[in-house]
Amino acid sequence: MTTLFETQPVKADSRASTLGAIGARQLIAVQTFDIARLTSHPVAVIPSSFVAVTGRGPRDSNESGKTSFNAAVALLLGDPEWRVTGGGVAAVAELLFEPDTAGVAATRYPAAQTGFIVGCSPNLMMSRVPRTRPG
Repeated sequence: MTTLFETQPVKADSRASTLGAIGARQLIAVQTFDIARLTSHPVAVIPSSFVAVTGRGPRDSNESGKTSFNAAVALLLGDPEWRVTGGGVAAVAELLFEPDTAGVAATRYPAAQTGFIVGCSPNLMMSRVPRTRPG
């Protein structure tokens, strides 16, 4: 049995089922556009190291985007949890920027209709997050 925290290298195809669609490729950086309260600054992710996700919201660390960042990375990497407990495709639109959640006026900052999650590994990965299903 393998875990996500193992130190021994494992063949890529044996990890693909537990690590999602990206398999053994390592994520190097993540950038989000119109996802929750997250800024569009690129975030370096150093492979084989602990990554702490912290933040400061309007009053304290709540509503700072920690969970949204983790969800965006999981979606980008094709984490199987999105199909099981993440609410699937319907929950993806919940990642988009919402002025009410951010505590700003909707007249000045409208809700995002489309967002993007971009990742850099040995290849560039991008997920388009629409508010409505393309038709």
